[in-house]
Amino acid sequence: MRPGHHHRCLGALYTASKNAVHGFTQSLRLQLEEADTAVFEILPPAVNTNLGGSGEHTYGSDLNEFVSAVIDQLASDTPEITFDTSWTQLRATKQENNDMTEQVWHMFKDNPTFKNA
Repeated sequence: MRPGHHHRCLGALYTASKNAVHGFTQSLRLQLEEADTAVFEILPPAVNTNLGGSGEHTYGSDLNEFVSAVIDQLASDTPEITFDTSWTQLRATKQENNDMTEQVWHMFKDNPTFKNA
């Protein structure tokens, strides 16, 4: 990897890990369907938090609204817990996912915090 370009791998690693957890959760839910165990997956959208430092992440869904929605869906035994844009992302076509991946990459690639990670 060329010096100064290691940050470019972070997006791919992040995406791969999210997809791995999604596949694992789906498989585990099927394997435990006859057990007295519920398997939930929380699929958050971008949530406005101080992740990365104060003022660094100032976009996304309201944190309190997200937490309330998660609790409501857990209480109603919803296996795939979504909020705001994550429902659309979960049900997106391959082309929509490709377009979204490209859009997010262009949003992050010039972010100074991301570049210096």
